[in-house]
Amino acid sequence: MGILDTVRLTEEQGRVVLFLRRLALWTSLLLCAVVSLCHVLQPDALAALTLLPPPGWAVSGLALLLVGAWKPTLRLSLLSLAAWLAFMALIMEEPRSLLRLGAWPIPEWERARAVGKGLRVISLSCAGGSVDAAAETASLQPDLLLLQESPSCEGLERLASRLFGADGSVLCGIGASIVARGRILSGEIPEPLGQSYAQARVRLRGGLEFEAVSLHLGPPLSWHGLWSAGNWRTQAEHRRARRERLKEMARGLESSAPLIVGGDFNAPGNDALLRVLKPRLRDAFREGGRGWGKTATNDMPLFRLDQVWVSPHWRAASVQALRTHHSDHRMVVCDLMAGP
Repeated sequence: MGILDTVRLTEEQGRVVLFLRRLALWTSLLLCAVVSLCHVLQPDALAALTLLPPPGWAVSGLALLLVGAWKPTLRLSLLSLAAWLAFMALIMEEPRSLLRLGAWPIPEWERARAVGKGLRVISLSCAGGSVDAAAETASLQPDLLLLQESPSCEGLERLASRLFGADGSVLCGIGASIVARGRILSGEIPEPLGQSYAQARVRLRGGLEFEAVSLHLGPPLSWHGLWSAGNWRTQAEHRRARRERLKEMARGLESSAPLIVGGDFNAPGNDALLRVLKPRLRDAFREGGRGWGKTATNDMPLFRLDQVWVSPHWRAASVQALRTHHSDHRMVVCDLMAGP
């Protein structure tokens, strides 16, 4: 093989490499467009695609971008980069929450709490009923605990006494419970939902009165891959079934009183499933989220399954996901102020 043949082969290889790099970039752009539409429209038929959280798709798309980036593909590379930056700004919630800096607790919230207009809500899944998991909230001085996979009634009574002394009260359910610094004026654990739902009218020691709900929605199906048509159908059917379950729960949220709903939704905050709660409620993390808000699992938090939703009567001063030691989930710590 002569020198000219070697040069010719190198040129042919260059064309192949250029083709492959362009293919990677076009694939990255197409992926960005498809995933963006899926997260905006959230059709049930494509529920399997939205099981992977937006950061996971962004990492995949940027990896393809790195494969395709090359001087001859500069314009296409910049276009792909701009598309993913727009995806991260508009679809992902992490850029906003990670950029919320400053002192915590927020001084404005502390002033509101001092005059009885602020409260701290903690929602936590207690790892199959661990009292130790629920007790981890003590150092944070909560006013309201919304617990899932909750401890026994006896354990909750002891916890309420430890946290709030004579001011504490408990609505104890099998799978969802409420503990408050104040009086539970009335409580309900509906028969069909008793293992996953508790609702109470609460009056805190400072005078704030509102409805509180702790709920635990059944888990999604595990992700077996996008290559199985049967998995796509099963995921769509399962989301529809879970939506009906959430609609059952939402029937108890029609009161015009201030409302706080916290729990393990087993769905990310932007999932179409949770649109059942709108416009009556809004996701507090979207308004006041700080830091990395994912809650599951505790050691590798990739999914924001635990959330607090509030009615327009409240402002979310800050919402954080804090690591725990005795639960497989992180706890959601939500500082609220009365007033729109």
